[in-house]
Amino acid sequence: MVVRMDRRLIIMILCAALVLTMTACGESKEEKAEEAKAKREEIRQENEAAANAVISSIESLPEEEDLTLKDEPAVDGARTIYEELTDDQKLLVSSDKVAKLEAAERVISELNYAEEERQRNMKEDKKAAAKAEEAIDGIPDKVTMDAEAAVEMARASYNQLTDDQKSYVKKSALDKLEAAEKEIERLYEEEEKKAEEEEKKAEEKARKKAEKKAKKDKKKKDSDDD
Repeated sequence: MVVRMDRRLIIMILCAALVLTMTACGESKEEKAEEAKAKREEIRQENEAAANAVISSIESLPEEEDLTLKDEPAVDGARTIYEELTDDQKLLVSSDKVAKLEAAERVISELNYAEEERQRNMKEDKKAAAKAEEAIDGIPDKVTMDAEAAVEMARASYNQLTDDQKSYVKKSALDKLEAAEKEIERLYEEEEKKAEEEEKKAEEKARKKAEKKAKKDKKKKDSDDD
């Protein structure tokens, strides 16, 4: 009788243990399912946060027509964080946002090319201006008629410059050229005035000579008549 009761007790204990084990297994599966769900939600939120950061960065970029080279760091920054996204995160960035980023990159590239071209042109313009200044420097400090050729050459060198090139010619050089031209003009006027005075003197001398001759001829005629 005691043996039978022990066997029953053992069976009951085993059954209870089995029930507890099954219950524990069921709870473990539910917990794992909840954990997996929570993990998926965490990943989803992380993906959305990463994608939204990129979207916000792209949306903050100016429109194409308003972009300048000052916006280049912002454009590069948006591209950098976009490329750091996983493939799943990139799918959360709409195609129109990606298109805006690519368009901004094209504009920045064009602006950089234009700036490089401007720098090259500026270098050439400064070089041309320096040659004109060199020609102006060749004008003597004391201008005489002998310097006329140098002044004309300097003026020709300056006049052949474009407006952009002329802007790089120092004001002091241009002032020197204009002052030299005025001095040449003054010397010409002085020579013309001197020539006119000499011409008047020559005419006066010729007139007096003619009058003297006329008087002499008249006197001789009067003498012959007597």
